Amino acid sequence: IRVKPNADNADFIRAFRQEMRGRLRVGNLYLEDIKSMGSVRDMALSDYHGGLKSKIVIFFFMLLNAFLAIIGTFWFRTRERTEELSIRLIFGATPQSLMKMLIGEGLLLISFAFIPVVILVYCMGNAEMIGVYLAEWNMMRFFVGVGLTFLILLSVAVLSVWFPARKAMQINPVEALHGE
Repeated sequence: IRVKPNADNADFIRAFRQEMRGRLRVGNLYLEDIKSMGSVRDMALSDYHGGLKSKIVIFFFMLLNAFLAIIGTFWFRTRERTEELSIRLIFGATPQSLMKMLIGEGLLLISFAFIPVVILVYCMGNAEMIGVYLAEWNMMRFFVGVGLTFLILLSVAVLSVWFPARKAMQINPVEALHGE
């Protein structure tokens, strides 16, 4: 409720509760608490920063999950292809060329998987299913978000491919071909 500025004082809440006690109790419903608009505003503003911190934590948690999922996938792919990589090394391929090939494949897979997601996010943005209370939905925001996300995914993919591929390049080709 809004009150006149001269009625807004430290004693207002106590006096209001005492005066309205009988009228504000309906059945098993009653007035529990009254808070000033200033305290509500302060709580809302402080909650925004708390929400921002939790969003940042969730972002890094999801980034870690994506990294672990991608590294697990590429680790498995590279491990299953150890014999193929050994044959390529025997026939003259350099470890650098194999690394470029594996990273290129990884980037291509990430790109193919990213295209449907971009279409989905664009449709969700146009349907106003994405929270836009802090920034208005527009194409510039969409392209910046998609670009940053794609760069992060590409860097995760490169790191995810580099480590297992480096381990696969260090295997002696004779040992890798022993299973064949």
